[in-house]
Amino acid sequence: STRKESSAASDVYKRQKLSKLEKMNDIAPKVELDSSVYKTLLESTKAIPWKIDWATMQFTYIGPQIEGVLGWPQDSWVTVNDWASRIHPDERDAIVNFCVAQSQAGADHEADYRALAQNGEYVWIRDVVHVARKPDGSVDALIGFMFDINERKKTEAKLIDMQKELETCLLYTSDAADDSLR
Repeated sequence: STRKESSAASDVYKRQKLSKLEKMNDIAPKVELDSSVYKTLLESTKAIPWKIDWATMQFTYIGPQIEGVLGWPQDSWVTVNDWASRIHPDERDAIVNFCVAQSQAGADHEADYRALAQNGEYVWIRDVVHVARKPDGSVDALIGFMFDINERKKTEAKLIDMQKELETCLLYTSDAADDSLR
């Protein structure tokens, strides 16, 4: 009797295990599909997705959009030095130090900087960084997006120039009005 109960329990266990495996097999193609959908979504946006392994300081991924924005091929982005060396020299130290400090502190952060394009020109980039952590709390990876904000920066510069012109005109008009009152 005990043997029959043990055998029946074993059969139930095997059926449950088999049922779980069948469900996993049903889900597997969906997971693969979801992964390909996510990759397509990531690579079809204007944002440039990237990931850096913190332990090796190497890019484990950078989206193909990098070539369209900066002209550099994907495979030229190997280490963080490839990123840092392409930041404009006037802001390189400040940006690198800021990003390293924020990353070491485990803080998500953003940074705007000029990045060297392969054609020798500079393009304004906004880097949005998420710090991924291991279960023990230490930094595992940096994951983020680079955005081309060049047009926005040009528009901001034009607005500043226009504001200066307006202030000069108002000052001139005010001086002229004062002169006419004398």
